[in-house]
Amino acid sequence: MPPRKAKKGKKKPIKKKIAKKKVKKVVKKKVKKVAKKKPAKKAKKAVKKAPKKATKKQKVLGKISHYYDRIGVAVVDVESIIKIGDRVLIKRGKKELKQKIASLQSNRVPIKSAQPGETVGLKVDAVVERGATIFAS
Repeated sequence: MPPRKAKKGKKKPIKKKIAKKKVKKVVKKKVKKVAKKKPAKKAKKAVKKAPKKATKKQKVLGKISHYYDRIGVAVVDVESIIKIGDRVLIKRGKKELKQKIASLQSNRVPIKSAQPGETVGLKVDAVVERGATIFAS
């Protein structure tokens, strides 16, 4: 047999063997849910409820629009007259804070009272949240 002649032209690329990693498949087991039996309902007795007591409607003095935590000051949009020495209740949801007004400021100037429509700074004793309402107490 005559020797083979090498073909001129394109060379075939050499294929490298790549080791395949084995991957474990996670199989989720199906669990049957068993319905719990509900206890039988007992007959309810007719009970008269006491009438609700009329709650004292509190006067709204303003709303907190911002709170500065480092200096403990709340920015208040005044809805009714507020004076130094007034006792107030600051309420937001279940959180309540009762305190006496010790300091009021408007544009960094101490004031004795604030009129409706003004925006003032009020020194508070504890952390309050934006949107809290200030009531007279």
